[in-house]
Amino acid sequence: MPFLRRHSNGFHVIVDIHPEGWVIYSRGDAAEVIGLTAPTLEEAKGIADSLAVVSHILNEECNDACNEWVTY
Repeated sequence: MPFLRRHSNGFHVIVDIHPEGWVIYSRGDAAEVIGLTAPTLEEAKGIADSLAVVSHILNEECNDACNEWVTY
């Protein structure tokens, strides 16, 4: 079951289970594999959130305007 988080700056990330582990995707016009995997869901979410921080304006942390993780 994939999970999605939408960030306040429009950046979307999806994590989904695959045989090699949890795979992280970015979401724009089409989902793109970022090429990162993690052994656990929580680690995958952490990696995905750290990618979003890079895309936030002035490298700000996630805030109340960012949505929570939901099933996708």
